[in-house]
Amino acid sequence: GPDSRLVSPIQISAYAYPGAQGKVSLQLWDEAGNLTADQLIQLKGSGWVSFSSQIPFEVKAAGESALLTLTTFDDAGRRIAVSSVPLLLLQLGDSQIEAAGFAKEPFVLRQPVAGTIVSGNPLHLEGYLHSFSTAPVILEVIKSNGAVVCSKQIGVPGVSSGDDYTPFSLDLACLVSENTPVRISLRQTMAQSPYLDLALASVLATLTP
Repeated sequence: GPDSRLVSPIQISAYAYPGAQGKVSLQLWDEAGNLTADQLIQLKGSGWVSFSSQIPFEVKAAGESALLTLTTFDDAGRRIAVSSVPLLLLQLGDSQIEAAGFAKEPFVLRQPVAGTIVSGNPLHLEGYLHSFSTAPVILEVIKSNGAVVCSKQIGVPGVSSGDDYTPFSLDLACLVSENTPVRISLRQTMAQSPYLDLALASVLATLTP
């Protein structure tokens, strides 16, 4: 769980809904945002799958902050979901495992419904956010080639407590010239490290002109 104090190797036990070809990506980032470990895991089965893995590490100081992320991708290489856990990595001592953190969907879109055809002029979005930091939630509408059709930052009141969600509603001009399949993505970064995403959720939809 979040803020666990760990000695090498990190023992991972998780559930994932695999992405394209049944794969999930496990990555470990140091406090400077450098990638220190990267595993691509092939899972068998459909739906939610449990799996275990381990990641060895080395730290130069007695303790260093790190972020462990689990990411799934679609066939176009776009991220479907990201889940992360902040950790403290130790040189010596005993691991102290904390309880699992927030286990629900971080961001829930009620409109548009996944798989629907909707107007992009404007695109109306409604849903709920669970905030993991004070950084804004970034909404992006992404085509299959990775191009961002439109984006917007959604301010948050602060870190959500417990299982709380904050509702949001907005209209966004997403202009397309033809019916365009897109992935609507909501993500939030670390406040102190805006290049690292703490959480991401997404749905597929089709935009009309």
